[in-house]
Amino acid sequence: MKPWYNKNFLIFTFILIIATSLRLLAILKYGDFWGDEMFSFTYSQKPWLDSMKFWLWETNPPLHLLLLKLWFYIVPATEFFARSLSLIIGVISIIFFYRLSCQLFNEKIAFLASFFLSAHSYHIFISSTTRTYALLILLIILSTDLFYKIFILDKKTKKNIIWFVVINSLMLFSHLTGIITLFAQLVALFILFRRQIIYWIKIVSIPIAIWLAWIIPSLTFKISTSFFGTAWYFGLGNDWTNLVGTLQSIFQGPSNQYIGIGIIFSFLLITTFNLYQQKKTNKLNTNFILLTIFILVPGTTFALTGLWNIKFFIIILPWTILLLVYLLDFYLHKILLTLIVLCLLLWPGLTRLNKVLPLNNWQTVNDYLSGKYNPAKKQVVIYEHFFDKILIDRYYQGKISIIPYTEGDQENQPEDYAIITTNYAMYLRPEKEINDWLDKKAVEQNDEIFLLHKDSLGININKVLESRGWKRQEESYPHLLEYQEIILYVKSQ
Repeated sequence: MKPWYNKNFLIFTFILIIATSLRLLAILKYGDFWGDEMFSFTYSQKPWLDSMKFWLWETNPPLHLLLLKLWFYIVPATEFFARSLSLIIGVISIIFFYRLSCQLFNEKIAFLASFFLSAHSYHIFISSTTRTYALLILLIILSTDLFYKIFILDKKTKKNIIWFVVINSLMLFSHLTGIITLFAQLVALFILFRRQIIYWIKIVSIPIAIWLAWIIPSLTFKISTSFFGTAWYFGLGNDWTNLVGTLQSIFQGPSNQYIGIGIIFSFLLITTFNLYQQKKTNKLNTNFILLTIFILVPGTTFALTGLWNIKFFIIILPWTILLLVYLLDFYLHKILLTLIVLCLLLWPGLTRLNKVLPLNNWQTVNDYLSGKYNPAKKQVVIYEHFFDKILIDRYYQGKISIIPYTEGDQENQPEDYAIITTNYAMYLRPEKEINDWLDKKAVEQNDEIFLLHKDSLGININKVLESRGWKRQEESYPHLLEYQEIILYVKSQ
């Protein structure tokens, strides 16, 4: 009688142990929620009727918020358990990634690619973050797996087709970039199997129709808001370093920019050379071409539209990893040498991730302001982004009164509406608008003002205060993603 386990089972189990351990360590070190996480945490716990309304207002589709809401019926609503859902999803995605890699290539490449994904710093990050990205990666892998079975292997069983409809529906409701994944599938069929296009359209029209029932009213609402067009993602295409850093994060996580450029250029060059060799020898590798399309179509789309952020490019992560491993194995031949190269690629990202965690530590704010509290003085704390009220409500413990900068009609709107509809706004606020707000809040009555400030928000209260005669006395640098400094202002004598 053969044992229920074998060598391959033990190797893959070891990979999963590595994956789980690294993600668990990241969660334990992660710290307080940052803004987007706090949004998911807060708006997954509202009453059901309110939730459905809020999810329509929100920019991203609601699947992750729904799963998180259901998850909190099982576990306590804490930072650890909120993030543990992403951990579970992230580890499951490695299992299905391994299975798909075996189908596309072989078990050796599947082991190496799964190991690389398990220790990839950015996949560790999204698998320990209370956001939708780990779920998106899982659903993209499942969608591609079913696409491959139905349209490449021609396994058009009723079961596969039903699951393809279900998975694609879920994928579209996990993130807006899901539609780009479907577009990449269409391009792949156009290049490789044109006779399958009509059949694909018939199947995919079902999840797209379901998705349109959400996206049309949601988009209509967003366009009607006064802040439409000021979203942070409209200004990403202004700096080429954003694109380089984003692509580098796909290959190895954040690291030296020049090394990143070298890796990106080498990958593109070797991929092009391999495709040339295939065409020259008339030995086309369909699966290699398929992965190339799944990388180039989204990558080109985001590059040309200026969406130079990892949140968009993340959908090419599994295919970039798999193609990279295939190329290393193809040209290096020796598994040990390939493994060494993969570890060298992984190491900078892992050390960087270890260095930046925790992302947020609100205790640094509380400690500083507690030390500055003086009941004999009139003091106020101002934070620049109204969206951060949900963070303040959870983490701020100081005795000094704290108020958010408000703009437009925010102050008179329901809090949830004001937070959801302006959470993405990023533009330079007029000086007059800030002055009017400061007058309205009668800031001149205070002896000291503590300003939570970040340059990129475009809310330069610091400059307006200084133009009104307030003196910058000192700065403190809290461990926060949302704010780079706390500036203490005192009245000029």
